Amino acid sequence: MPPGLQNRPADRPSNNRRLSLLTGRKTVLAVRVIVIDGVPSYDEDFLRDSVFGTQVTLKSQYFACSHGKLEFVHAEHPNLPIDSNGVISVSVSKATSEGDSVIRNSATSALEV
Repeated sequence: MPPGLQNRPADRPSNNRRLSLLTGRKTVLAVRVIVIDGVPSYDEDFLRDSVFGTQVTLKSQYFACSHGKLEFVHAEHPNLPIDSNGVISVSVSKATSEGDSVIRNSATSALEV
């Protein structure tokens, strides 16, 4: 065997894939976050189409890769606008320089109201 190569364990697939066991119908809420020093370059319609649209989307690819066993549907909640169709924008009083985790935590808090 050439140097640096190893035999793979018999219980490990040759492609090293770690397949998800998640199946069924899952709700998804796509959140467009607006910070004090910037606005995303896309609007809610673009985000909605990217996640739930009719072409190659997050929804279609998970469905295809799971062989139809995992389906994403629009999140519905009493606090969401009736026409959100799984996408909402939230404004947070944070700057991009504060980092992703600070912005994500602030957006999550805003959604919990």
